[in-house]
Amino acid sequence: MLAMMRRGLGPLLIVAVSCGAAWISAGSAYAADPQVDPGSAAPPTAEAKAAAQDHFTRAKELYASGNYPDAIAELQLARKLDPFAKDLVFNLGLVSERLAKYDDALKYYRQYLTLAGITEAERVRADSYIKRVEGAKAALPPPTSASSSSAPPPPLPPDKPEKKPHGRVDAATISAAAIGVAGIGVGAVFGVKALGDQPASSATTSKTNPFSNLQSKQDTAHKEAFISDIGFAVGGAGIIAAAVLYLAREKDKPIALPKTEVGRVKITGASAGPTPNGGAVILGGEF
Repeated sequence: MLAMMRRGLGPLLIVAVSCGAAWISAGSAYAADPQVDPGSAAPPTAEAKAAAQDHFTRAKELYASGNYPDAIAELQLARKLDPFAKDLVFNLGLVSERLAKYDDALKYYRQYLTLAGITEAERVRADSYIKRVEGAKAALPPPTSASSSSAPPPPLPPDKPEKKPHGRVDAATISAAAIGVAGIGVGAVFGVKALGDQPASSATTSKTNPFSNLQSKQDTAHKEAFISDIGFAVGGAGIIAAAVLYLAREKDKPIALPKTEVGRVKITGASAGPTPNGGAVILGGEF
């Protein structure tokens, strides 16, 4: 088998020197070298040697066509079947060199020098190849840093618009709040008056307290209660409107106004009273 390997090696070595074809990837992975220890391996059988020769022949064909990765894989399979074939080790170094796998090529060439049966001529040749690979490796440009070889960083996302705090206090907010406070105040005052004017449930008529007097008090209390309800309704609506105007809008510089002014209107007072059809809440002011 060794003789057969050596006879088959000649064309492969000639190709290594003269073949100028560019490397063509056949899609196969660069196989890892199997761990082979000829000192502990059993001698290959005749079937294993025949299979190793087939892989070696296929490796030569792949190498000649420029398919170096698959040629490496075939040589590694052949060596696994016949770990005693020293020419397989040398050719693994040769193809690794063609692939610019300089560390692998040096590993195989140096391993080749440790095998039994190496002649002086073969040793000289392997040494010359080692020097050639070492020179090629030394001539490689220094590896670029990860930052320079990596793609440029993606552009920064656009700045988000500044979110302004909410809580605007302006003429509308103050006006709504003033109306709310005034309405609640009127409602409270007339509510108290309605309770005070309401005749007691135990009240009876007499000469000094005729029925018309009780009826009049009852009507007055009813009107005051109605005005109180209107005042509380207006006040509640004003407070809600002020809260919405304050919380739902972005904060601006507060308007410096006296407490008794709303915009250009000066609140001078608030009053309420009965009308023929019910009651009214009156807010007084001046420009």
